[in-house]
Amino acid sequence: MRIHPAVRRRGTRAPHLAIAAVLAVGALLVALDAPVQASSRAHGIGVDTRSSGSARATLAAKATGYDFGSPDAITSSGGFVWVVSPSSGSVTELTAATDKLVRVVRGKAYHFDYPDSIAVDRSHVWVADLYGYCVTEFSASTGRLVRIIKGSKYHLVLPSGIVSDGTHVWIASGTGNSVTELAASTGALIRVVMGAQYGFAHPSALAVSGSHLWVANSYGTSVTEVNASTGGFIRIRKGAGYGFTYPSAVITRAGSVWVASSSYRSSLTELSNATGALMRVVRGPRYGLSYSVSVASDARGHLWIANASNSVTELTAASGSLVRVLTARAFGFSLPDSITSDGLHVWVANHKANTVTELDAATGKLVRILRN
Repeated sequence: MRIHPAVRRRGTRAPHLAIAAVLAVGALLVALDAPVQASSRAHGIGVDTRSSGSARATLAAKATGYDFGSPDAITSSGGFVWVVSPSSGSVTELTAATDKLVRVVRGKAYHFDYPDSIAVDRSHVWVADLYGYCVTEFSASTGRLVRIIKGSKYHLVLPSGIVSDGTHVWIASGTGNSVTELAASTGALIRVVMGAQYGFAHPSALAVSGSHLWVANSYGTSVTEVNASTGGFIRIRKGAGYGFTYPSAVITRAGSVWVASSSYRSSLTELSNATGALMRVVRGPRYGLSYSVSVASDARGHLWIANASNSVTELTAASGSLVRVLTARAFGFSLPDSITSDGLHVWVANHKANTVTELDAATGKLVRILRN
């Protein structure tokens, strides 16, 4: 997840940290928000109404449209896209190829109080609920509830970031200053990582690559590296040279770790996944990085950064060179809060407008805007 300067994006939120950050900064940005343009294509709307076969799990059959409500997190995997909407207390699943609605997952059984971050592994979807102090696991193929993970032993205190490598699941708790590790196959608790040596300061985002777990500390202006196999401390990266100012998003790709900062004059920092060494810091007005809250990568090795100042920046990961900055009103960016890519397309969740913008990853052109 992420965090913003003032309130913190994904970790504390009142209306929503994601929005809080920018809103705290930003009544100004909101005032400049442009109207969303109509989609060039109509889409069939439908909700999966199949019974879960469980007294505890029921799929939403009464949702209308995509059910986007202040969409706050978005991810893609295996030809599908999932959108988390805290205001409507739901998760919407779409097909990546056509944006056709597959289902809307919601209801009391799922314990969605304020769903805030999402991870998808080979067969399951994991949703961290900020105000519910819990994690919900459901089937990626059917939407059926698997389990609710909750209780003091898990130390889920305003959980604001989540990641899975298919075998393990890690959850960052912003207020708890901890990281909880679960077994993906059973949901069993493996360990809670916490303590002064880790330097956790409102951890807001997580990324994992091999034996390296990276934790962005939004209030500590630092990144902590943890041994993903043992939970042991490896190192902390912090200091002016790294360009961290409210680090709010982190991803790994091709041996590198990329960290986005969500301040007014944001930066994108590249570290070596193997050694934690600083590779480069991308910053400057030409990149359009301002309140950068989410990062994704596509099949060509390009990075896409969602800026809550209503723009999206595209860079080449190999050199950090600028490809383009998308700012036109036609894109419908409205407090973009999260970004994802399936390799060919890029989706942006617009928190304020209750929409999702789809882009062509090869050209940066608008494909469509999905709205309720």
